[in-house]
Amino acid sequence: MYNELANIGFGSNELRRLLHTIIDITNSNGITYWLAVDKFFKDIETQYDAKLGFESEKESLNLEIQILREEREKMLQMLGAQPLVGTIVIGLLRRGLTENHILKIAEIYLSLLNGTYSAEDLAKGMIKTIDTMMMTTGHQIKTSNDKLTETLNKMRQNLSQLDFTN
Repeated sequence: MYNELANIGFGSNELRRLLHTIIDITNSNGITYWLAVDKFFKDIETQYDAKLGFESEKESLNLEIQILREEREKMLQMLGAQPLVGTIVIGLLRRGLTENHILKIAEIYLSLLNGTYSAEDLAKGMIKTIDTMMMTTGHQIKTSNDKLTETLNKMRQNLSQLDFTN
């Protein structure tokens, strides 16, 4: 029997680990060695199938994550192929904005726009949008993504420096 165990890599070190595990079970549960051995093997029998199920579920979820990442990349490529809007959205995503941030900016901006479309009004509206976004979610942005805050501040500064006197 010992030779069979040794042939599969279960030698004296593994037997020593098994002994220490059973001693730990004995001490932790206040039971005899005989009961600890029985408990050890019953735990293996009852938990082994569950562990195998979790392993296959984890592997399945990892595969699903990979598929979703590939799908997202394909969608970003398709979006990038769209003139103007695609490249702008991809640029915002790569700068740290999430889809929710982009939609929130658009929502705030459209509510501030009120039907005016001059370049100066658009720039002012965008500055108000950035200010509103920074005030309503500023704490959340600053603690979660310094790059995002930096990007928004640069956008605001660039818009503020535009000259519309011409």
